Amino acid sequence: MKLLKKLTVLTSIHLGFALAVAQAEPLEPFGTGAKYSPRPLKALTAKAPEINALGAEIAPLWMVENPRPQAGQAFSIQQGGDGNVLRIATDQLDPARSTVRVLLPGDGPANGNVWAKAQASYISFLCKSTGPAQMTFHLLMRGKTAGTNQTGFVAAPGDWQRVVLPISEFKLKSFSNIAGLGVRVASAEKGVEVLIKDIAVDSAPYTDQAWASHQLKININGDWRFATDPSKAGMDGQWYADKFDDSSWKTIQSGASWQQQGIEHYGWGWYRQQLFVPKEMEGIPLVLNLCPIQSDDDTWFNGVRVGGISSEY
Repeated sequence: MKLLKKLTVLTSIHLGFALAVAQAEPLEPFGTGAKYSPRPLKALTAKAPEINALGAEIAPLWMVENPRPQAGQAFSIQQGGDGNVLRIATDQLDPARSTVRVLLPGDGPANGNVWAKAQASYISFLCKSTGPAQMTFHLLMRGKTAGTNQTGFVAAPGDWQRVVLPISEFKLKSFSNIAGLGVRVASAEKGVEVLIKDIAVDSAPYTDQAWASHQLKININGDWRFATDPSKAGMDGQWYADKFDDSSWKTIQSGASWQQQGIEHYGWGWYRQQLFVPKEMEGIPLVLNLCPIQSDDDTWFNGVRVGGISSEY
């Protein structure tokens, strides 16, 4: 088995999660024992074809659907030694309405149908930005609006990060008839520019049926290490870090409120646990599903922030 060290979540009723290293009295890691018992699986051999959505011959086909009135240049495609990069000026787009998009040559028969035949199961790309931004990625189909098949992702400043979006996130069973791609801004700080490159489709080693039958799912309900954070010391103290010692924290059950478990607290709280990812999952994009959280949250995996939402309830 392969140990993925820590999942941390911080929320604002508030939570913080981390999947963690061993403690003095270790909890049973998720993905071990009766919680996970994989059955034999047959791996796929199909390989999805590459797509060149930002190549020189396709770059002129990109456009803005529903542009903001009197807006400036909303996007550009930069070609250079770092690869072809789509640069999106979030200030020049109407949030949740303007779509930077492209219909690929050949429409669905030459694109989505080919991806579906190759059993492609996710789309991915590299992304970074000049500031925090909430974005949505769209799969376009003739006869349907750009907002029909979409899912969210976070653009964060720093190094390039790989974003992996399973086809199920778009509420689709396959890529059949997908004719193009699009990106929208949901919210962003003023002046933020989002950069995207290396857009690709690919196949997970196993079929969707393996996920549906729970052969490739790990239940993370159960015992977690937990600590309240009334002074908001967790961020400065890096409670999300791989090597942070949480052996003095309480043990708490997921699925029940803090008050039901004797903890009278309103504010930030942190959850940490270990997760063992079995060898059967090697090479598969991991999707972390958490319950809806009333206010704010941040989540770390192996000490790296992988998501979060900040909002007014």
